[in-house]
Amino acid sequence: MSSSPWYAVVIAGGSSRRFGSDKLTALLEGATVLDRAVADLPRDWQILVVGPPRDVARAVTFVSEEPAGSGPGAALVAGARAVLARGADRMVCLPGDAPAGGQAAVALAAALTDGRTAVVAVDATGLQQPLQIAVRGPALASLAAHAPQDVVGSRARSLVDQLNPYPVALSDALTADIDTPADAENWVRSHQAN
Repeated sequence: MSSSPWYAVVIAGGSSRRFGSDKLTALLEGATVLDRAVADLPRDWQILVVGPPRDVARAVTFVSEEPAGSGPGAALVAGARAVLARGADRMVCLPGDAPAGGQAAVALAAALTDGRTAVVAVDATGLQQPLQIAVRGPALASLAAHAPQDVVGSRARSLVDQLNPYPVALSDALTADIDTPADAENWVRSHQAN
């Protein structure tokens, strides 16, 4: 395993149309969705947030897709390019709207062993979650090699599929995201029940 630092790339540039306002700033039991997403990332990891600047409780660096708002595929590529530009060769990606995204990121990083260069989360229904990946070495370089203008509006899934990632099964709690106000209410209810 490389000794270079881990970089967590948080995809946070969506428009939150279904939520009706910026869902990443919505409060879940006193903390924003984005703060919850990054809260469980290890303290020695660097965090790059791909999206517009927002208040975040953790120390983060904001970067942007080219152009800003050009979709999750472009955000994934922007994150990979930013990681390589900082001289690192390990990246884990998480969606900013997943309250347990940090926990999922740690599990994915731990699964990047035995010569694997890419792993992807698989939810309880068997569906791959292309914004929950960990990559290193050649897989990271492959993502970063895409020209920004070539990935505007592209789907993250098509980019991740090219990496032939190893699937890592994660629980519903680790892959759940917040898309609507009802999702936020359900998260609070389930969290209070535990």
